[in-house]
Amino acid sequence: MQPQATATTTENPLPFLAGSTTSLIHGPFGEIYSQEFTGKDISAYRHAFRVTMPLHAQMVIDKPVVAMLYVLQGCIPLELKGGPKSFLLEDTQYLCYLPAGQHPIKPGPRGSDMIQINFGPHLLEELSLRHPHIRDVWQLAVSGADGGLMPDAPPMTANARTMLEIMCGNNLHPEELPAFMRARINDLLLEYARAPREEDFQYNTRYNFSPSDMEAIQQAATIIAEDFRLPIQRLPLSKRFAFTLKS
Repeated sequence: MQPQATATTTENPLPFLAGSTTSLIHGPFGEIYSQEFTGKDISAYRHAFRVTMPLHAQMVIDKPVVAMLYVLQGCIPLELKGGPKSFLLEDTQYLCYLPAGQHPIKPGPRGSDMIQINFGPHLLEELSLRHPHIRDVWQLAVSGADGGLMPDAPPMTANARTMLEIMCGNNLHPEELPAFMRARINDLLLEYARAPREEDFQYNTRYNFSPSDMEAIQQAATIIAEDFRLPIQRLPLSKRFAFTLKS
Protein backbone atom coordinates (compact mmCIF):
# COMPACT_ATOMS: atom_id res chain seq x y z
CA MET A 1 0.00 0.00 0.00
CA GLN A 2 1.35 3.43 -0.97
CA PRO A 3 1.44 6.05 1.82
CA GLN A 4 -1.32 8.64 1.46
CA ALA A 5 -0.24 12.13 0.49
CA THR A 6 -1.74 15.63 0.68
CA ALA A 7 -0.91 18.41 -1.82
CA THR A 8 -1.12 22.09 -0.87
CA THR A 9 0.48 25.41 -1.74
CA THR A 10 2.75 27.08 0.78
CA GLU A 11 5.13 29.98 1.29
CA ASN A 12 8.39 29.59 -0.62
CA PRO A 13 10.86 27.84 1.73
CA LEU A 14 13.45 27.86 -1.06
CA PRO A 15 14.80 30.83 -3.02
CA PHE A 16 13.57 30.51 -6.60
CA LEU A 17 12.03 32.55 -9.38
CA ALA A 18 10.03 35.61 -8.44
CA GLY A 19 6.34 34.90 -8.48
CA SER A 20 6.72 31.12 -8.50
CA THR A 21 4.28 29.07 -6.47
CA THR A 22 5.53 26.38 -4.16
CA SER A 23 3.58 23.13 -4.03
CA LEU A 24 3.96 20.96 -0.95
CA ILE A 25 3.22 17.25 -0.98
CA HIS A 26 3.40 15.70 2.47
CA GLY A 27 2.53 12.41 4.07
CA PRO A 28 4.04 9.64 6.21
CA PHE A 29 7.03 9.58 3.84
CA GLY A 30 7.94 13.21 4.58
CA GLU A 31 7.70 16.35 2.42
CA ILE A 32 8.32 17.24 -1.22
CA TYR A 33 8.55 20.92 -2.21
CA SER A 34 8.17 21.78 -5.91
CA GLN A 35 8.46 25.11 -7.69
CA GLU A 36 7.81 25.80 -11.36
CA PHE A 37 8.42 28.44 -14.00
CA THR A 38 6.87 27.95 -17.45
CA GLY A 39 7.65 30.09 -20.48
CA LYS A 40 6.86 29.81 -24.17
CA ASP A 41 9.72 27.45 -25.03
CA ILE A 42 11.41 26.85 -21.68
CA SER A 43 10.45 25.63 -18.23
CA ALA A 44 12.29 25.32 -14.94
CA TYR A 45 11.60 23.32 -11.80
CA ARG A 46 13.08 22.99 -8.36
CA HIS A 47 12.33 19.92 -6.27
CA ALA A 48 13.37 19.51 -2.65
CA PHE A 49 12.86 16.05 -1.16
CA ARG A 50 12.68 15.88 2.63
CA VAL A 51 11.63 12.25 2.97
CA THR A 52 12.12 9.68 5.71
CA MET A 53 11.96 6.58 3.50
CA PRO A 54 13.00 5.61 -0.03
CA LEU A 55 10.58 7.19 -2.50
CA HIS A 56 9.62 5.93 -5.97
CA ALA A 57 8.49 8.85 -8.15
CA GLN A 58 8.18 9.61 -11.86
CA MET A 59 9.59 12.46 -13.91
CA VAL A 60 6.75 12.87 -16.46
CA ILE A 61 7.67 14.46 -19.81
CA ASP A 62 4.81 15.38 -22.17
CA LYS A 63 6.98 15.91 -25.25
CA PRO A 64 10.68 15.31 -26.00
CA VAL A 65 12.95 17.95 -24.45
CA VAL A 66 16.54 18.71 -23.67
CA ALA A 67 17.16 19.18 -19.95
CA MET A 68 19.90 20.45 -17.71
CA LEU A 69 19.89 18.90 -14.25
CA TYR A 70 21.70 20.20 -11.18
CA VAL A 71 21.72 18.46 -7.80
CA LEU A 72 22.38 21.03 -5.09
CA GLN A 73 22.17 18.47 -2.29
CA GLY A 74 22.20 14.68 -2.07
CA CYS A 75 22.26 11.92 -4.66
CA ILE A 76 19.24 10.96 -6.80
CA PRO A 77 18.95 7.71 -8.80
CA LEU A 78 17.33 8.33 -12.20
CA GLU A 79 16.39 5.85 -14.91
CA LEU A 80 15.94 7.45 -18.32
CA LYS A 81 13.22 5.91 -20.47
CA GLY A 82 14.95 3.64 -22.96
CA GLY A 83 18.32 4.56 -21.47
CA PRO A 84 20.65 3.55 -18.66
CA LYS A 85 20.18 3.91 -14.94
CA SER A 86 22.13 6.88 -13.63
CA PHE A 87 22.98 8.55 -10.35
CA LEU A 88 22.57 12.31 -10.21
CA LEU A 89 25.38 13.40 -7.92
CA GLU A 90 25.74 16.56 -5.90
CA ASP A 91 27.77 19.40 -7.45
CA THR A 92 27.61 17.87 -10.93
CA GLN A 93 26.04 19.36 -14.07
CA TYR A 94 24.05 17.17 -16.45
CA LEU A 95 22.80 17.71 -19.98
CA CYS A 96 20.39 15.05 -21.23
CA TYR A 97 17.76 14.20 -23.78
CA LEU A 98 14.43 13.20 -22.24
CA PRO A 99 11.93 11.49 -24.56
CA ALA A 100 8.23 11.76 -23.84
CA GLY A 101 7.07 9.39 -21.13
CA GLN A 102 7.89 8.50 -17.54
CA HIS A 103 11.39 8.44 -16.11
CA PRO A 104 11.64 6.74 -12.66
CA ILE A 105 13.37 8.81 -10.00
CA LYS A 106 14.11 7.48 -6.50
CA PRO A 107 15.24 10.10 -3.98
CA GLY A 108 16.57 8.62 -0.77
CA PRO A 109 15.87 9.50 2.87
CA ARG A 110 18.96 11.68 3.31
CA GLY A 111 17.39 14.77 1.72
CA SER A 112 18.02 16.08 -1.79
CA ASP A 113 17.48 19.25 -3.78
CA MET A 114 17.61 19.55 -7.58
CA ILE A 115 16.95 22.07 -10.34
CA GLN A 116 15.67 20.92 -13.74
CA ILE A 117 15.61 23.21 -16.79
CA ASN A 118 13.79 22.02 -19.93
CA PHE A 119 14.06 23.59 -23.38
CA GLY A 120 13.95 22.76 -27.08
CA PRO A 121 16.93 21.47 -29.09
CA HIS A 122 17.26 24.73 -31.06
CA LEU A 123 19.35 26.20 -28.24
CA LEU A 124 21.95 23.46 -28.77
CA GLU A 125 22.39 23.71 -32.51
CA GLU A 126 25.33 26.13 -32.65
CA LEU A 127 27.22 24.53 -29.76
CA SER A 128 26.70 21.08 -31.26
CA LEU A 129 28.98 22.06 -34.16
CA ARG A 130 31.97 22.22 -31.81
CA HIS A 131 31.19 19.89 -28.90
CA PRO A 132 30.53 16.18 -29.65
CA HIS A 133 28.84 15.47 -26.29
CA ILE A 134 26.33 18.26 -27.02
CA ARG A 135 25.92 17.09 -30.61
CA ASP A 136 24.80 13.64 -29.46
CA VAL A 137 22.04 15.12 -27.32
CA TRP A 138 21.00 17.56 -30.06
CA GLN A 139 20.74 14.86 -32.74
CA LEU A 140 18.52 12.65 -30.60
CA ALA A 141 16.31 15.58 -29.61
CA VAL A 142 15.87 16.72 -33.21
CA SER A 143 14.98 13.19 -34.35
CA GLY A 144 12.59 12.63 -31.41
CA ALA A 145 14.25 9.33 -30.51
CA ASP A 146 12.50 6.95 -28.10
CA GLY A 147 15.52 6.39 -25.84
CA GLY A 148 16.99 8.93 -23.44
CA LEU A 149 20.63 9.95 -23.32
CA MET A 150 22.84 11.44 -20.61
CA PRO A 151 26.47 11.89 -21.73
CA ASP A 152 29.42 12.68 -19.51
CA ALA A 153 28.67 14.84 -16.48
CA PRO A 154 31.38 17.35 -15.55
CA PRO A 155 31.65 18.85 -12.07
CA MET A 156 29.56 21.93 -11.37
CA THR A 157 31.79 24.97 -11.74
CA ALA A 158 31.75 28.03 -9.52
CA ASN A 159 30.33 30.05 -12.43
CA ALA A 160 27.47 27.57 -12.93
CA ARG A 161 26.58 27.70 -9.25
CA THR A 162 26.60 31.51 -9.34
CA MET A 163 24.26 31.49 -12.36
CA LEU A 164 21.84 29.17 -10.56
CA GLU A 165 21.90 31.46 -7.53
CA ILE A 166 21.05 34.41 -9.78
CA MET A 167 18.15 32.45 -11.27
CA CYS A 168 16.96 31.66 -7.75
CA GLY A 169 17.12 35.16 -6.37
CA ASN A 170 15.78 37.71 -8.82
CA ASN A 171 12.89 40.17 -8.55
CA LEU A 172 12.10 40.61 -12.23
CA HIS A 173 8.66 41.37 -13.58
CA PRO A 174 6.96 38.20 -14.88
CA GLU A 175 7.05 39.54 -18.45
CA GLU A 176 10.85 39.90 -18.20
CA LEU A 177 11.46 36.40 -16.90
CA PRO A 178 11.40 34.47 -20.22
CA ALA A 179 14.18 36.61 -21.76
CA PHE A 180 16.12 36.43 -18.51
CA MET A 181 15.77 32.64 -18.36
CA ARG A 182 16.85 32.12 -21.97
CA ALA A 183 19.97 34.21 -21.33
CA ARG A 184 20.86 32.21 -18.22
CA ILE A 185 20.26 28.91 -20.03
CA ASN A 186 22.73 29.98 -22.73
CA ASP A 187 25.22 30.91 -20.00
CA LEU A 188 24.80 27.50 -18.36
CA LEU A 189 25.17 25.70 -21.70
CA LEU A 190 28.45 27.48 -22.36
CA GLU A 191 29.64 26.62 -18.87
CA TYR A 192 28.74 22.96 -19.42
CA ALA A 193 30.52 22.93 -22.80
CA ARG A 194 33.71 24.43 -21.38
CA ALA A 195 33.80 22.49 -18.11
CA PRO A 196 36.84 20.17 -17.61
CA ARG A 197 36.05 16.53 -18.34
CA GLU A 198 37.53 13.20 -17.36
CA GLU A 199 39.45 12.89 -20.63
CA ASP A 200 41.20 16.17 -19.82
CA PHE A 201 42.99 14.55 -16.88
CA GLN A 202 45.62 11.86 -16.77
CA TYR A 203 45.48 9.23 -14.05
CA ASN A 204 48.38 7.10 -12.90
CA THR A 205 47.14 3.80 -11.50
CA ARG A 206 48.25 0.17 -11.48
CA TYR A 207 44.61 -0.94 -11.81
CA ASN A 208 42.76 -1.49 -15.07
CA PHE A 209 39.04 -0.83 -14.51
CA SER A 210 36.45 -2.18 -16.92
CA PRO A 211 33.19 -0.26 -17.57
CA SER A 212 31.35 -2.64 -15.21
CA ASP A 213 34.02 -2.00 -12.55
CA MET A 214 33.49 1.74 -12.87
CA GLU A 215 29.70 1.32 -12.58
CA ALA A 216 30.12 -0.79 -9.42
CA ILE A 217 32.49 1.79 -7.92
CA GLN A 218 30.01 4.59 -8.65
CA GLN A 219 27.14 2.68 -7.05
CA ALA A 220 29.27 1.82 -4.01
CA ALA A 221 30.26 5.49 -3.66
CA THR A 222 26.57 6.43 -3.71
CA ILE A 223 25.77 3.96 -0.90
CA ILE A 224 28.67 5.28 1.18
CA ALA A 225 27.55 8.90 0.60
CA GLU A 226 23.93 8.17 1.57
CA ASP A 227 24.87 6.25 4.72
CA PHE A 228 28.06 8.05 5.68
CA ARG A 229 27.21 7.89 9.40
CA LEU A 230 27.41 4.09 9.46
CA PRO A 231 30.71 2.24 9.83
CA ILE A 232 31.77 1.08 6.38
CA GLN A 233 31.86 -2.53 7.61
CA ARG A 234 28.06 -2.41 8.09
CA LEU A 235 27.29 -1.28 4.56
CA PRO A 236 26.23 -3.96 2.01
CA LEU A 237 29.29 -3.53 -0.21
CA SER A 238 30.97 -6.92 -0.02
CA LYS A 239 27.93 -8.96 -1.09
CA ARG A 240 26.67 -6.56 -3.76
CA PHE A 241 29.95 -5.61 -5.39
CA ALA A 242 32.44 -8.28 -4.27
CA PHE A 243 34.53 -5.64 -2.52
CA THR A 244 37.01 -6.56 0.18
CA LEU A 245 36.86 -4.02 3.00
CA LYS A 246 40.06 -3.19 4.82
CA SER A 247 40.56 -0.65 7.57
